[in-house]
Amino acid sequence: MKNQTAALYRVENHILKANEQYSLKECQFFINELRKAYKMRESITATDGRGGVMARARFKNEKRVIQLPRWARNPYVIIHEFAHHISQKRTGIFDHEEVFAMNLLRLTRLELDSYTYKILKSQYKVQNIKKVIR
Repeated sequence: MKNQTAALYRVENHILKANEQYSLKECQFFINELRKAYKMRESITATDGRGGVMARARFKNEKRVIQLPRWARNPYVIIHEFAHHISQKRTGIFDHEEVFAMNLLRLTRLELDSYTYKILKSQYKVQNIKKVIR
């Protein structure tokens, strides 16, 4: 649903302005820590996304990858892309629908600061983001 995707990106504009930047090596370390915490056995590799406009969670040669241009090498974007991989394991697709929105909110609450979580949660209401309720 394109409306949900556009609304999620509007929400994230409130968060991205205040995020620290990581090196690619630090991104990989953070991804590995997330994998351990969420018991994800498959590896996920952080790749250099320079030249690309978007960060992306995807499969490359049947392996899980998070492509990170320089602007995207921060904790929030990594959480966003990691949420795609978690959601894809459950739904079979990479999207911005309800399962993804729920995972993103949950990961933000557990892994980032409370201020970022509160912004995201309040903006979900403002932008009418649908999520699976548990």
